[in-house]
Amino acid sequence: EATAAEAVEAGEEADPAAEADAEELQEQAAEEATEEAEAAEAEQAEASAEAAAEGQAAEDVMDAEISALSPEAKKALVAKELALEEAEDAAKKAAEDKAATEAAAADPAAAAAAAAVADSAAEEAAAA
Repeated sequence: EATAAEAVEAGEEADPAAEADAEELQEQAAEEATEEAEAAEAEQAEASAEAAAEGQAAEDVMDAEISALSPEAKKALVAKELALEEAEDAAKKAAEDKAATEAAAADPAAAAAAAAVADSAAEEAAAA
């Protein structure tokens, strides 16, 4: 009987110690998780800052290159950009025209109806 009581008492004494150990382990784990999260956040902020700096540096280089161009070269660059835009617009229009032509060939009745609508709209525009 005495040994059973001693065992129960020893168990009761062990439980608070085990609980304290478990709490300490939980606190350590929480601290480690917080530190890891903070480190990851700092790394992400650093990477974002580096990317922003690289982007700004590239923009600065491009601005410097454009500034270094002669007025004639700047005009040529602008003309080239306009020509590219016009070429893109022309290609887009050609693709639309081709699609309309293919649709008309696939369905002559629909093409005739579309032509009638277009003629009607043209007549209304002319009348107005």
